[in-house]
Amino acid sequence: MKSVAVVVCSYVINPLLLVKKVKDIAAKNSFVIEGVVVDNKGFAVSNIKGFDVILGSNDALDFSAYFEGAQYLIKRNGKIPEVILFINDSTFTSHYGGVNISLAFQNLALLTSIRLPSMLGKCDTYETICHKSPWSGIGKYISSYCFALNTAGVDVLLKLDNFSEIDGAGKKNQVDDEEWGLGLNSQFKEFVLSLIKHKNSPYLWHGFRVESSNPTLSTKKARCIYFEHRLSGEIGKIGCLIPINPGKRTKLLILVADLFSGYLRKLGMLV
Repeated sequence: MKSVAVVVCSYVINPLLLVKKVKDIAAKNSFVIEGVVVDNKGFAVSNIKGFDVILGSNDALDFSAYFEGAQYLIKRNGKIPEVILFINDSTFTSHYGGVNISLAFQNLALLTSIRLPSMLGKCDTYETICHKSPWSGIGKYISSYCFALNTAGVDVLLKLDNFSEIDGAGKKNQVDDEEWGLGLNSQFKEFVLSLIKHKNSPYLWHGFRVESSNPTLSTKKARCIYFEHRLSGEIGKIGCLIPINPGKRTKLLILVADLFSGYLRKLGMLV
């Protein structure tokens, strides 16, 4: 059995159940996992076998959990792990976790073989407004609900917060202010705002209604979106983006699995 370090972000699903789900999927793929759960909700769960549980700040939703979890593992182990798999509980609440996580496990050997900064996960295409990453020039990015980084990729992840300060998307920058994102590519800035601010946008984040949203949540979500695309952009510029859905078969597999899981959740048959 191969071992892999995992950072899990818990907000909707209790850490105990969340880790059990991931461990079961790992075992089916001949992996054992250990790592840390970053509890962004405050479930007050004690440590789980193989996993430490720490309270997260939730400053940038799942991405602050990724930062805090990676830093915790590095401090605990004294070095950056060979690979870290990052999982947000939306992998189960909005997707079909079994398929998405299994495909990630199946590609980990390739990820660890590459020395350049590299990232693997579900690859998506820019379909609106900016159409390509302003950092890499590539028209694709890796979705951040479930992804993995090699050692050099983790190093890039830990630089993102500094990048956000330079770009005007730092912790002190409120997304409702005109100055928010002054350092960003203008098309990408509008892309982010279409997801969390523009009232008539069909791309609004499903997590809240603009007319009743609060500025703090909007700013956190804006930072989270920024981090997702900046990470893919920075790694795509100097390293490798590895899709778990490279061909028609895996694209269709993930699509059908996610649609089916959504149907089961509506029936109350799936968490």
